[in-house]
Amino acid sequence: MHKFILSSLLFCISFWAGAQEMSFEEYNPVSTLKVPENLVKKAKYPFVDIHGHQWRMATQNLDELTAQMDELNLAVMI
Repeated sequence: MHKFILSSLLFCISFWAGAQEMSFEEYNPVSTLKVPENLVKKAKYPFVDIHGHQWRMATQNLDELTAQMDELNLAVMI
C-alpha cells in the first residue's frame, strides 16, 4: 500500500513539475468569479479628470467631447 501511495505521489509531482513550463504571457485562466454585474455608466458626483490627452483642441469639434463628458458627469478635464 505504501509503495502505491509513494509511486502515485512521485507521478503527481513529476507531472506537476512538467506542467510548470508556461510563460507569464501564455497564462490566461478562465475566471471562476461569478458575481452580479453592476455596470456604472455615470459618476454619482461631478469629477475632475486630471490626465486628459486632447491634442487637437484648437481644431477639433468639441461638441462630441463635451457630450461624452456630460454623459459621464465629468466636470473638468485637465
